[in-house]
Order: sequence, then structure tokens, then C-alpha cells
Amino acid sequence: MVNSVNLIQKPMTRAQFVNSRFAQTTSKFVSVKQRIEDYCARVDTAADELEMAIKEFRKNNPTLTYDKIRLARAASCKLSDLRIDDTMNRPLQWQHVIKIIKNFKQTKIMGISVYEDPTLPGKMIAWDGQHTSIVLYIIFVMIYEQSASTIDVPIVIYDTHDKAEIRENFIELNGDGKEPISPLAFFGNMVFGVRLDGATREDWVLANEKQLLLENAGLFLTSKDYGDASEPGAITQVVDFTDHKVPVKHVEYFSKYWMRRKSYEDRRVENKEVVMFFNLIREFDSNNIAITDKMIEKITDIMWNTFECEFTGTKTLNKFWQKLHTAYHNWYQQVHNVKFKPVKEADKGGFNSLPDSVKENLPTYYMMTVSGDHQNIFGTTFLIYQLKKSGFKGKLPKPLNEFKPDLKDLW
Repeated sequence: MVNSVNLIQKPMTRAQFVNSRFAQTTSKFVSVKQRIEDYCARVDTAADELEMAIKEFRKNNPTLTYDKIRLARAASCKLSDLRIDDTMNRPLQWQHVIKIIKNFKQTKIMGISVYEDPTLPGKMIAWDGQHTSIVLYIIFVMIYEQSASTIDVPIVIYDTHDKAEIRENFIELNGDGKEPISPLAFFGNMVFGVRLDGATREDWVLANEKQLLLENAGLFLTSKDYGDASEPGAITQVVDFTDHKVPVKHVEYFSKYWMRRKSYEDRRVENKEVVMFFNLIREFDSNNIAITDKMIEKITDIMWNTFECEFTGTKTLNKFWQKLHTAYHNWYQQVHNVKFKPVKEADKGGFNSLPDSVKENLPTYYMMTVSGDHQNIFGTTFLIYQLKKSGFKGKLPKPLNEFKPDLKDLW
């Protein structure tokens, strides 16, 4: 008799669920309806947002009916019949044209957006796609020596003569109206490119290696829009992992840190936690210090035992930054022989209460509890001194600046 207990499977964690999408062996096709339903089922606020958007649509279009909506239609025209609206398109970016020619792929050619002008019958006025038009002319006429009047090119005809509307469309579709591909979506496509399509591009292969490391550590990349940013292992500081300039080795170090980190507490990954860890790792690299698994474990243990790896800026959890600010404040006063009361308000810890004649001869005073580049510099230096005080036996990077916290101001 089969033991039914053995058949019960533990439910997947959010990290396992999100990362499982990369385990697909073939492309997955869903209907538009299914795409909407899946998102609304995953994100709690999505259905309410959709309902509000529909109400706003009805309010803004009280007389519009479905049969009055005039959508653009796909068509083609002769290359010789294209005209570029010089008052609407951006200035010609010649190097962009040259780049497209040098790296030409026919599958990258998209339909040219056009409208018909009553003053120029029989011609198609390109309001978006001038670079595509020029590239096609160079290829067919100048390279292959064909007549422009014999070449059909893809166009999308917009059913309007309202140039003001078209101009507004051009500005929005080439600016804020066009949603750029997010680093998360771009990264996901690179991973799928390797796993599903057999892509061998080096940057894509490296992206897949990073994803494998994250999966094995119970980590997953996400966005606040997906409604799972508070789940254990969630990373919203996506670009610090997906950027091609971030070595795979650094992602491996962070994954090992997280494996040790979650033995104490498994929660979401704080953005500043990512930033500060990578800052520290980069300093080890720049000082040519090899990093071992034992070093990662020791660093993690020290950060947990001193401040519970808590880098958040939340007032009630602001352990690291408050400690840093006290150490920095005391150091600043001692080095520059000045006294002022440390307060938490935005007047830079009482610094602004000093006479102007005194302040003008002093270097910038920073609030370490307020985010900025200074946190990276002083915070990393503070971490190096803390590791040393807490008994880290390995070689440590040199401090990033002259800041040297007093031993009594460290944990």
C-alpha cells in the first residue's frame, strides 16, 4: 500500500514559483484574455485598478461607441511614394542609420507609421519611421540598385488628417507614452533565449548563469508591480544583478551570502542590502583580495550578529545608518575641532546652527540616515572597520576615505 503521506508535496515558495517560468522547454502562448486574467489573479490591486481605468475611459469618452473607433491598418506602399514630414520627425540621426545598416536584420524592420495628406494625394506621409525609410532606400536602391517605384515597404496607416493629434502621438510614442523594456523583462528574454532558443551570445549566456545562481539560492527578481516584493527572497534592486557590467562572480557571492543569511531569517532582500554588499565585494576586488566561501560566511555572521543585516531606511529599523551617523558625527567633530548637537532632523544634525563664518571653512557634513552617494562611501568604510573589530581574520580592503570611526562607536 502506498503511503499517502509521501504523496503530499510542500507548496512552492514564491521564489520557486517565479523561477519555475524559466523551466519551460517550449514557448508558451496565451490569449489576450488569459494574459489579463493571469495578471489580475497574481496582483491583488490589478482588478480594482482596471475597474477604475474603465470608469475613467467612459468618463473621458461619453459619446464614443466601438464602431466609431478608427484603428490604424496594416498595408504596404511603394518606396517611392513615401514622404517624410520634416516638421514632425526628429532631426536625422545619421549614426543611427549607419548602425542599422552595419547590423541589419530583416526581422527588425517594423511598419512605418504614415498618414494621408489631402494636399499630396497618392503619397504616404511618414510621421514615425524616417530612419527605417532611409535604411530601406539605402539597401534597395543604393546597394541592390533597384528602382524605388518597384519596392513595396510595410506601412501602418493612421486614419486621420488631424496633424495636431499625430504630432501628439509622435511625442508620446517616442517619449513617456512608450513603456521602455524594463531591465527585468530584458533579463528574462536573455534567459529564455538561452534555454528555449539555444542562443549563444556571451551576455545572454552570462545572464542565464546569474539566473541559475539566484534559483539555487532561493532568490528571485521581481518588481513592486507584481505584488510579491515582500516575499522571502524577492529582489527589486534588479539592475544590480542584470547589468552586464556586474560579474557573474559577484552574483555568486551574493547568492552564497543569502544562503547563509536566510539560515538566520528568510525575508525579502532590501535594496540597500544589495547595494552595500556589492560595494563591499567591489572593494575586495579592487584590492585584489580573493574571496572564499568561508569569508562570505564570516562576513554574513558578523553583519547578522551586529545589526541583523538590517540596511533598511525605515525609522524603526534604521540600525545600521543610525549607528553610522553617530560614528560619523563624532569623528567629524573631533577631526574638524567643532561642536554641534546631533539631531535627526534634516538640518544636517545641527550643523546648520553653526555660524556661517564657521561653516564656510568646513567640508560638507552629511546626514548618514538620509540616502545618497555618501552612504555608499562612508557606509562601506564603516563596514570594513566593523568587520575588523568583530574579529574578521582575513585580509580586508583599505578604507575608502579618511573616515575612521572610534572603536566605541562600533558594535
